[in-house]
Amino acid sequence: MEDEIDWKLVESTGNGIVIIKSELPYFRDAVLQNKPIESDIITQKFKKNGICDQYGFLTERGRVVAISYLPLEDQCRILNLRLYYEPINIIKGTEVSTLEFYKAKGYVGCFSEGDIIRALLYSIFYDQLLEALNKKDENLDEDYLSFENITKDHRFKLIDLMKNVNTQSIKKNFEKLSKNFFINDYTREHLDSDLLIKIYNGLGNDKLTKIVKIYFDNIYASLYGWPDLTLVKDNNVKLIEIKKKDKLRRSQIITLDTLIKSTNLDISVLKVI
Repeated sequence: MEDEIDWKLVESTGNGIVIIKSELPYFRDAVLQNKPIESDIITQKFKKNGICDQYGFLTERGRVVAISYLPLEDQCRILNLRLYYEPINIIKGTEVSTLEFYKAKGYVGCFSEGDIIRALLYSIFYDQLLEALNKKDENLDEDYLSFENITKDHRFKLIDLMKNVNTQSIKKNFEKLSKNFFINDYTREHLDSDLLIKIYNGLGNDKLTKIVKIYFDNIYASLYGWPDLTLVKDNNVKLIEIKKKDKLRRSQIITLDTLIKSTNLDISVLKVI
Protein backbone atom coordinates (compact mmCIF):
# COMPACT_ATOMS: atom_id res chain seq x y z
CA MET A 1 0.00 0.00 0.00
CA GLU A 2 1.10 3.55 -0.64
CA ASP A 3 2.57 5.36 2.34
CA GLU A 4 1.25 8.78 1.31
CA ILE A 5 -2.42 7.82 1.33
CA ASP A 6 -4.52 9.04 4.23
CA TRP A 7 -6.62 5.91 4.68
CA LYS A 8 -8.82 7.60 7.28
CA LEU A 9 -9.89 9.87 4.45
CA VAL A 10 -10.39 6.97 2.06
CA GLU A 11 -12.53 5.10 4.60
CA SER A 12 -14.95 8.02 4.64
CA THR A 13 -17.33 8.32 1.70
CA GLY A 14 -17.27 12.07 2.15
CA ASN A 15 -14.37 14.41 1.44
CA GLY A 16 -14.92 14.33 -2.32
CA ILE A 17 -14.28 10.59 -2.80
CA VAL A 18 -17.74 9.52 -3.91
CA ILE A 19 -18.60 7.61 -7.05
CA ILE A 20 -22.10 8.37 -8.28
CA LYS A 21 -24.29 5.77 -9.96
CA SER A 22 -23.69 6.99 -13.51
CA GLU A 23 -19.90 6.73 -12.99
CA LEU A 24 -19.94 3.25 -11.49
CA PRO A 25 -19.77 1.25 -14.78
CA TYR A 26 -16.50 3.00 -15.68
CA PHE A 27 -14.96 2.09 -12.34
CA ARG A 28 -16.29 -1.47 -12.51
CA ASP A 29 -14.50 -2.01 -15.83
CA ALA A 30 -11.38 -0.27 -14.55
CA VAL A 31 -11.04 -2.52 -11.51
CA LEU A 32 -12.34 -5.80 -12.98
CA GLN A 33 -10.44 -5.59 -16.26
CA ASN A 34 -7.55 -3.33 -15.21
CA LYS A 35 -8.52 -0.86 -17.91
CA PRO A 36 -8.23 2.92 -17.85
CA ILE A 37 -11.38 4.93 -17.20
CA GLU A 38 -12.68 5.73 -20.64
CA SER A 39 -14.03 9.16 -19.83
CA ASP A 40 -11.98 12.33 -19.81
CA ILE A 41 -14.56 14.04 -17.60
CA ILE A 42 -14.39 11.36 -14.92
CA THR A 43 -10.61 11.16 -15.16
CA GLN A 44 -10.32 14.89 -14.59
CA LYS A 45 -12.75 14.76 -11.68
CA PHE A 46 -10.89 12.04 -9.80
CA LYS A 47 -7.31 12.76 -10.76
CA LYS A 48 -7.12 15.59 -8.21
CA ASN A 49 -8.15 13.18 -5.40
CA GLY A 50 -5.59 10.58 -6.39
CA ILE A 51 -8.26 8.14 -7.57
CA CYS A 52 -6.75 7.77 -11.02
CA ASP A 53 -3.62 8.90 -12.81
CA GLN A 54 -3.41 11.16 -15.84
CA TYR A 55 -4.02 8.19 -18.14
CA GLY A 56 -7.20 7.12 -16.36
CA PHE A 57 -5.73 4.06 -14.61
CA LEU A 58 -6.81 3.56 -11.01
CA THR A 59 -4.26 4.31 -8.34
CA GLU A 60 -4.10 2.09 -5.24
CA ARG A 61 -6.45 4.53 -3.55
CA GLY A 62 -8.77 4.42 -6.54
CA ARG A 63 -8.73 0.65 -6.64
CA VAL A 64 -9.85 0.46 -3.00
CA VAL A 65 -12.59 3.03 -3.55
CA ALA A 66 -13.80 1.29 -6.72
CA ILE A 67 -13.86 -2.16 -5.09
CA SER A 68 -15.87 -0.75 -2.19
CA TYR A 69 -18.75 0.01 -4.56
CA LEU A 70 -18.91 -3.49 -6.06
CA PRO A 71 -21.18 -6.33 -4.86
CA LEU A 72 -19.68 -8.66 -2.24
CA GLU A 73 -19.26 -11.46 -4.77
CA ASP A 74 -17.16 -9.26 -7.06
CA GLN A 75 -15.17 -7.93 -4.11
CA CYS A 76 -14.20 -11.44 -3.02
CA ARG A 77 -13.32 -12.53 -6.54
CA ILE A 78 -10.99 -9.55 -7.05
CA LEU A 79 -9.33 -10.04 -3.67
CA ASN A 80 -9.04 -13.84 -4.08
CA LEU A 81 -11.15 -14.31 -0.97
CA ARG A 82 -13.13 -17.49 -0.53
CA LEU A 83 -16.82 -16.63 -0.14
CA TYR A 84 -19.19 -19.23 1.24
CA TYR A 85 -22.67 -19.34 2.68
CA GLU A 86 -23.99 -20.86 5.92
CA PRO A 87 -27.55 -21.02 7.30
CA ILE A 88 -26.81 -19.94 10.86
CA ASN A 89 -29.54 -19.48 13.44
CA ILE A 90 -29.00 -15.95 14.74
CA ILE A 91 -29.97 -15.93 18.42
CA LYS A 92 -27.38 -13.77 20.21
CA GLY A 93 -26.36 -11.48 17.36
CA THR A 94 -24.72 -12.39 14.06
CA GLU A 95 -21.10 -12.49 15.19
CA VAL A 96 -21.71 -14.23 18.53
CA SER A 97 -24.03 -16.84 16.98
CA THR A 98 -21.50 -17.52 14.21
CA LEU A 99 -18.74 -17.93 16.79
CA GLU A 100 -20.85 -20.49 18.64
CA PHE A 101 -21.50 -22.26 15.33
CA TYR A 102 -17.75 -22.76 14.89
CA LYS A 103 -17.16 -23.67 18.52
CA ALA A 104 -19.57 -26.57 17.94
CA LYS A 105 -17.17 -27.69 15.19
CA GLY A 106 -14.24 -27.79 17.60
CA TYR A 107 -12.82 -24.29 17.14
CA VAL A 108 -11.92 -21.91 19.92
CA GLY A 109 -11.76 -18.21 19.28
CA CYS A 110 -13.11 -14.76 19.82
CA PHE A 111 -15.26 -12.20 18.10
CA SER A 112 -13.37 -8.96 18.50
CA GLU A 113 -12.34 -7.63 15.08
CA GLY A 114 -9.17 -5.56 15.56
CA ASP A 115 -9.06 -6.00 19.32
CA ILE A 116 -7.68 -9.52 18.99
CA ILE A 117 -4.57 -8.51 17.07
CA ARG A 118 -4.17 -5.37 19.14
CA ALA A 119 -4.27 -7.41 22.36
CA LEU A 120 -1.63 -9.77 21.01
CA LEU A 121 0.72 -7.03 19.81
CA TYR A 122 0.34 -4.99 22.98
CA SER A 123 1.10 -8.11 24.99
CA ILE A 124 4.23 -8.72 22.92
CA PHE A 125 5.56 -5.15 22.99
CA TYR A 126 4.12 -4.00 26.30
CA ASP A 127 7.40 -3.17 28.07
CA GLN A 128 8.99 -1.58 25.00
CA LEU A 129 5.92 0.55 24.36
CA LEU A 130 5.81 1.80 27.94
CA GLU A 131 9.49 2.67 27.70
CA ALA A 132 9.08 4.45 24.36
CA LEU A 133 6.19 6.51 25.73
CA ASN A 134 7.92 7.09 29.07
CA LYS A 135 4.96 5.60 30.92
CA LYS A 136 4.59 3.30 33.91
CA ASP A 137 2.07 0.59 34.75
CA GLU A 138 0.25 2.72 37.26
CA ASN A 139 -0.26 5.49 34.66
CA LEU A 140 -1.58 3.17 32.00
CA ASP A 141 -4.13 4.95 29.85
CA GLU A 142 -5.49 4.09 26.42
CA ASP A 143 -4.71 7.58 25.13
CA TYR A 144 -1.04 7.05 25.91
CA LEU A 145 -0.56 3.33 25.32
CA SER A 146 -0.74 3.51 21.56
CA PHE A 147 1.51 2.48 18.70
CA GLU A 148 0.29 5.57 16.87
CA ASN A 149 2.03 7.73 19.48
CA ILE A 150 5.51 6.51 18.55
CA THR A 151 7.27 7.18 15.25
CA LYS A 152 6.95 4.83 12.32
CA ASP A 153 10.70 4.15 12.46
CA HIS A 154 10.36 3.23 16.12
CA ARG A 155 7.49 0.88 15.35
CA PHE A 156 9.56 -1.01 12.83
CA LYS A 157 12.48 -1.29 15.21
CA LEU A 158 10.16 -3.31 17.42
CA ILE A 159 9.93 -5.94 14.69
CA ASP A 160 13.52 -6.93 15.41
CA LEU A 161 12.36 -7.99 18.88
CA MET A 162 9.97 -10.61 17.49
CA LYS A 163 12.70 -13.25 17.68
CA ASN A 164 12.74 -12.82 21.46
CA VAL A 165 9.00 -13.31 22.00
CA ASN A 166 7.97 -15.99 24.47
CA THR A 167 4.61 -17.20 25.72
CA GLN A 168 5.40 -16.41 29.35
CA SER A 169 5.83 -12.69 28.69
CA ILE A 170 2.72 -12.58 26.47
CA LYS A 171 0.62 -14.16 29.20
CA LYS A 172 2.03 -11.92 31.92
CA ASN A 173 1.52 -8.74 29.91
CA PHE A 174 -1.99 -9.65 28.80
CA GLU A 175 -3.04 -10.13 32.40
CA LYS A 176 -1.91 -6.56 33.07
CA LEU A 177 -3.64 -5.20 29.98
CA SER A 178 -6.91 -7.01 30.53
CA LYS A 179 -7.46 -5.04 33.73
CA ASN A 180 -7.49 -1.79 31.78
CA PHE A 181 -9.88 -0.42 29.20
CA PHE A 182 -7.87 -0.66 26.00
CA ILE A 183 -10.04 -3.60 24.90
CA ASN A 184 -13.82 -3.62 24.81
CA ASP A 185 -16.01 -5.36 27.38
CA TYR A 186 -16.87 -8.30 25.11
CA THR A 187 -13.21 -8.99 24.35
CA ARG A 188 -12.25 -8.72 28.00
CA GLU A 189 -14.94 -11.27 28.86
CA HIS A 190 -14.18 -13.79 26.10
CA LEU A 191 -10.47 -13.42 25.37
CA ASP A 192 -8.21 -14.89 28.03
CA SER A 193 -4.46 -15.44 28.08
CA ASP A 194 -4.74 -19.14 27.21
CA LEU A 195 -6.69 -18.36 24.04
CA LEU A 196 -4.23 -15.60 23.15
CA ILE A 197 -1.35 -18.08 23.47
CA LYS A 198 -3.18 -20.56 21.24
CA ILE A 199 -3.58 -17.84 18.62
CA TYR A 200 0.10 -16.91 18.95
CA ASN A 201 1.20 -20.55 18.59
CA GLY A 202 -1.19 -21.10 15.68
CA LEU A 203 0.16 -18.13 13.78
CA GLY A 204 3.81 -18.93 14.37
CA ASN A 205 6.57 -16.36 14.48
CA ASP A 206 6.98 -16.01 10.71
CA LYS A 207 3.33 -15.21 9.98
CA LEU A 208 3.03 -13.07 13.07
CA THR A 209 6.05 -10.99 12.06
CA LYS A 210 4.41 -10.36 8.68
CA ILE A 211 1.19 -9.36 10.45
CA VAL A 212 3.14 -6.98 12.71
CA LYS A 213 4.64 -5.30 9.64
CA ILE A 214 1.19 -4.93 8.07
CA TYR A 215 -0.28 -3.54 11.29
CA PHE A 216 2.53 -1.05 11.88
CA ASP A 217 2.47 0.11 8.28
CA ASN A 218 -1.22 0.99 8.47
CA ILE A 219 -2.55 0.91 12.02
CA TYR A 220 -5.89 2.54 11.24
CA ALA A 221 -6.86 0.20 8.40
CA SER A 222 -5.55 -2.89 10.19
CA LEU A 223 -7.46 -2.11 13.37
CA TYR A 224 -10.80 -1.52 11.64
CA GLY A 225 -10.30 -3.99 8.81
CA TRP A 226 -9.34 -7.10 10.79
CA PRO A 227 -11.86 -9.96 10.26
CA ASP A 228 -14.70 -10.51 12.74
CA LEU A 229 -13.66 -13.97 13.94
CA THR A 230 -10.22 -15.23 14.86
CA LEU A 231 -10.43 -18.99 15.36
CA VAL A 232 -7.98 -21.75 16.26
CA LYS A 233 -8.25 -25.50 15.76
CA ASP A 234 -5.44 -28.06 15.72
CA ASN A 235 -2.91 -25.23 15.98
CA ASN A 236 -4.21 -23.59 12.79
CA VAL A 237 -5.64 -20.05 12.75
CA LYS A 238 -8.71 -19.24 10.68
CA LEU A 239 -9.90 -15.67 10.03
CA ILE A 240 -13.50 -15.07 9.00
CA GLU A 241 -15.22 -11.86 7.98
CA ILE A 242 -18.98 -12.20 8.53
CA LYS A 243 -21.49 -10.56 6.24
CA LYS A 244 -25.24 -10.65 6.30
CA LYS A 245 -26.53 -7.91 4.01
CA ASP A 246 -23.58 -5.55 3.69
CA LYS A 247 -20.30 -5.82 1.80
CA LEU A 248 -16.62 -5.15 2.52
CA ARG A 249 -15.74 -1.70 3.83
CA ARG A 250 -12.67 0.11 2.56
CA SER A 251 -10.56 -0.63 5.63
CA GLN A 252 -11.48 -4.32 5.23
CA ILE A 253 -10.52 -4.27 1.56
CA ILE A 254 -7.14 -2.76 2.44
CA THR A 255 -6.41 -5.14 5.31
CA LEU A 256 -7.70 -8.36 3.74
CA ASP A 257 -5.94 -7.64 0.45
CA THR A 258 -2.64 -7.06 2.23
CA LEU A 259 -3.01 -10.11 4.49
CA ILE A 260 -3.77 -12.37 1.53
CA LYS A 261 -0.79 -11.10 -0.46
CA SER A 262 1.65 -11.13 2.46
CA THR A 263 0.70 -14.20 4.47
CA ASN A 264 -0.57 -17.70 3.92
CA LEU A 265 -3.38 -17.38 6.42
CA ASP A 266 -6.74 -19.11 6.03
CA ILE A 267 -8.96 -16.07 5.37
CA SER A 268 -12.53 -16.20 4.10
CA VAL A 269 -15.82 -14.34 4.00
CA LEU A 270 -18.93 -15.99 5.37
CA LYS A 271 -22.32 -14.74 4.26
CA VAL A 272 -24.99 -15.75 6.74
CA ILE A 273 -28.22 -16.89 5.11
